[in-house]
Amino acid sequence: MSIKVQAFTSSTAAKPSATISLGESRSQQYIRIGMTASAQIEAFGHQLDAEKHGLAITVSDEPKSNHQIDIKLVPVSDPDAVPLKNSMHGSCFVKLVPWSKVAAGKRPAEHMKLLTKSANSISVRLPEWARPELKKVGQGKSIMDM
Repeated sequence: MSIKVQAFTSSTAAKPSATISLGESRSQQYIRIGMTASAQIEAFGHQLDAEKHGLAITVSDEPKSNHQIDIKLVPVSDPDAVPLKNSMHGSCFVKLVPWSKVAAGKRPAEHMKLLTKSANSISVRLPEWARPELKKVGQGKSIMDM
């Protein structure tokens, strides 16, 4: 008796998205932000080229905005540019040093919801584990300045 094998078809179509994950090298952790080809087109109007483009990335520790990360498309020569790496099927990614302390271990890739979009930048929602610690009142200021 033989079993008929069938091809798998997904019930959900792949949607354009940016993802974030936490990886580990031998010596340290890193955050990886990736974008599918369709996410690049949705966000920036075209696919990105690692030889021409970089990303300027901003994270805030302010209470009203620590849930988001701002990603701006810049020329690779820009001093704030994080270098891109092109990947399979037109996707690209950047690797970053974690901006806050993260528990040891890897975190699988998670989709980040698009919050805002303008000409050459997007803001996406960070998962809880990737959010920076909030500033406490007076943190970073001299006692004499308070």
